[in-house]
Amino acid sequence: MARGLKGVNDVRIWEYASHILGLQPISQTEDRILFNALTFLRRGLGSADQCLKHCASYLESSGTNKIDLIGRWVRGTLVGTLEEGEKVVGDLVNAFLLESSQKGNSIRMRPEIHVELINLYETEVNPILVKLDGRGLTEAPKLETWTDVTEMHLMNNKISKLPEYPNCPKLSLLFLQANHHLRVIPPHFFECMPVLKVVDLSQTRIRSLPQSFFKLVQLQKFFLRGCELFMELPQEVGELHYLEVLDLDGTEIITLPVAIGKLTNLTCLKVSFYGYNDSDRKNSQSNRIIPQNWISNLLQLKELSIDVNPNNQGWNVIVNDIVKEICSLAKLEALKLYLPEVVLLNDLRNSLSSLKHFRFTVGRHEQRIISRLPLEAAVKLEEEERCLKYVNGKGVQIEIKQALQHVTTLFLDRHLTLTSLSKFGIGNMENLKFCLLGECNEIQTIVDAGNGGDVLLGSLKYLNLHYMKNLRSIWKGPLCQGSLFSLKSLVLYTCPQLTTIFTLNLLKNLRNLEELVVEDCPEINSIVTHDVPAEDLPLWIYYLPNLKKISLHYLPKLISISSGVTDCTNVRMAKRL
Repeated sequence: MARGLKGVNDVRIWEYASHILGLQPISQTEDRILFNALTFLRRGLGSADQCLKHCASYLESSGTNKIDLIGRWVRGTLVGTLEEGEKVVGDLVNAFLLESSQKGNSIRMRPEIHVELINLYETEVNPILVKLDGRGLTEAPKLETWTDVTEMHLMNNKISKLPEYPNCPKLSLLFLQANHHLRVIPPHFFECMPVLKVVDLSQTRIRSLPQSFFKLVQLQKFFLRGCELFMELPQEVGELHYLEVLDLDGTEIITLPVAIGKLTNLTCLKVSFYGYNDSDRKNSQSNRIIPQNWISNLLQLKELSIDVNPNNQGWNVIVNDIVKEICSLAKLEALKLYLPEVVLLNDLRNSLSSLKHFRFTVGRHEQRIISRLPLEAAVKLEEEERCLKYVNGKGVQIEIKQALQHVTTLFLDRHLTLTSLSKFGIGNMENLKFCLLGECNEIQTIVDAGNGGDVLLGSLKYLNLHYMKNLRSIWKGPLCQGSLFSLKSLVLYTCPQLTTIFTLNLLKNLRNLEELVVEDCPEINSIVTHDVPAEDLPLWIYYLPNLKKISLHYLPKLISISSGVTDCTNVRMAKRL
C-alpha cells in the first residue's frame, strides 16, 4: 500500500487508503488487509490492470521469462510495444504486485497475492446482481442483501427510506433513479462502498448529499437529472478526482463551487442553473455561476450542456467568457448552450463543423410557463443532431445565415420581421431535415423561389408551421425537380390566412410525403388547387403515393380535398371539419 501511495500528497487519499484497509472482508478470505490493499492499488493501475489480470491467470508459480510475458501482452493487445511492456513490468514490481529474479529476467507473483487477486477478478467476472426495478417497492432491501452485491438496481420504485449503514464492499453500480418519494439519504449510507463507480439518483426529491458521498473516490459517473429540489453542490465534490460524467440536468443549482475546478477528468458535464434577477440575489456580479477558466481546463470534455433560465442575470454576465473557453476544447463533440446575443455565434463558428451534436438557443426572451409547441414537435426537436432555435429575431443576421449551413434542425420562434424563410438564404439549408416555424407573424410564404433553377430544401423531411398569422402559401415561384423531395410530414396549426396548401407542381415533388396534418385553418377551401381543365385531370394521377395519414380538424370552409386529383388509396383519414 505504501508503494502505491508513493508521490501522493493529497491527505484525503491517504485517509481513504486507511479507510479501505479497515473495511470488513468481502469474502471468506483470511487476509482482509491484503485484499483491501489490492483493491485500492488496482485503482491507480489504469490499463496496466489488464496486464496484472493476465499474470494472475497465466503466470507460472515458479516464474516466467520476462520477454515471453511481454510478448504475450503484445499479442493480446494489452500493450503496444516491448518498451511499454517493460515499463508496466517495472511499475508492477515497484508496487510489490510482481517479483523479479535472475537479474530481472524472470517474473513471478507471490502466492498470497495471487490468491487474493483471483478473488477480486472472480467478483468482476461473476457479479452478483440485485434487480428490483419497477416492483413498486416502498422499502429498500434488508442489510444482508447489500453485502455481496456488485450491482443494485432499485429504480422506478416508491422507496422513501434507505438503510443507515449498508456494508457494500463489492458494490460498483447503484441505480436509485425515479424513486419520487426518496427525500433524504442517511449520513453514513455511502461509507462502506469503496469501489462504487456509478450512482444514479435522478428524479428523486433529495435536496442535498451526505458527507459520506464524497468519500467515493473511485466514482466515475454521477447522475442527478431532474432533481428539482437540489440547489447547491458542496465544495467537497472536488474530491471526486476520477469523476468522468457529472449530470445535473434539470436541477435548480444556483452556482457551481470553486472546488469543482479539480474535476479535470470530466468527459461529460450537464448542468442546469436556477434563474434569478439582480433583485433576487445580493452581490450577483461577484458570484460567478461557473468558476472562471474552469471550462477551458476540461481537456477531456466531449459533451457539455449548460441549461439556464433566460432570466438568469448571472449567465448574462459570464456567457462571453464561457463561449471563449468552450472554443479551446479540442475534444468537444456535443454542446448545448443558450446565447442571449446573436453575435456570440461568431466565436463558435469554427467549432460548428467539428461538433457532431449541438443545440443552441439564440436570442433574449422570457421563459414560458406553458409552451404552445405541440408535444410531438417538441419530442422531434430533441431527436435531431444539430439544432438551432432562434427566438425574437429581427432582420436577417449574417451569423444566423452562416450557422444554418451546419444545422439539421431549425426552430424559428416569434421572429418579428421576417416575411419568408428564403430571406435567410435557402441555399444555406442544404442539410436541413426538420424545420419548425412558430408565431412568425410577418411570414407570408415559406419559400420564395424567385427565378428558380436550383434544388431547394432537398433534405427536408419534416415541416411544421404553428400560429402563422399571415401565412398565405408554402411555396412561391417555379419549383425545380428534387425540391422538397424528401419531405415526409407537413403539419399546419392555426394559419388563419391560408386558403390552400398544394399546387399540382408542388404535389409532383412530394412523392415521399407520408403525413398531412391541418388544424384550425378556417379559410382553407381546398387542400389542392390547380387550373387544369377537368378533361385533363385523369393525366394527373397517383400523386402522393406514400401518403398514409391525413388529419383535418376545424376547417369550416373546406369544400374539396383533392379538387379531382387522384392520390393514393392507402390513406388513414381523421376529419373534424
